[in-house]
Amino acid sequence: MARTGGGTVREFVDRAEGWLSPRTDEREAIVPDQSYPPYPASDPEQYPEGAHFSSGPPPGAYPGYPQSAPAGYAWPRMPSTVRAAQIIAWSVGALGIVIVGAVAVLSGDSERAGAVGFGYTMPFILAAFAFSFERGDNGVRITSIVLASLQGLCGLGATAAGQAPGLLVIIAGIAIVCLLAQRSARDWFTRPRFHPGGRAL
Repeated sequence: MARTGGGTVREFVDRAEGWLSPRTDEREAIVPDQSYPPYPASDPEQYPEGAHFSSGPPPGAYPGYPQSAPAGYAWPRMPSTVRAAQIIAWSVGALGIVIVGAVAVLSGDSERAGAVGFGYTMPFILAAFAFSFERGDNGVRITSIVLASLQGLCGLGATAAGQAPGLLVIIAGIAIVCLLAQRSARDWFTRPRFHPGGRAL
């Protein structure tokens, strides 16, 4: 039986619509699951307070890094070698201030007082660094050793030229270098550090 051109086109369109339209079971399969509550949840109990939704660990929980002081951890005290170096640095710096002030008051010559103060430049810097011996790291110790060495060399040159501050800063510089080079001083500046509450620095 012959078919008209319009009938053939209509049959082709009907078949194409049947191919492109999903079947009933397929439509049911792609319907999203509605069993989970929407986000954010309307019921606060579904998300208790303090729950973490991020994929990473909570703040501070990084493996391999000490987060708090171990049980029974004894807080160390500054060793006598570091304390002695600190006292020497402070003493020489304070002595320099007294000498510069005395020269300025007694002589009334500001240029002379400035020249004396310039000779105490390294002791002043080292005395300021000594304030960080309590919490400083190993970099503070190495810097202090370098400054004490420069202090001794500057004092040696000033002594040879007959200028202030003389032999005192040479002895003080050598003593500070020897004290901070001790193993107890190195252990102090490289010790583990924790906050007073037990948290790691």
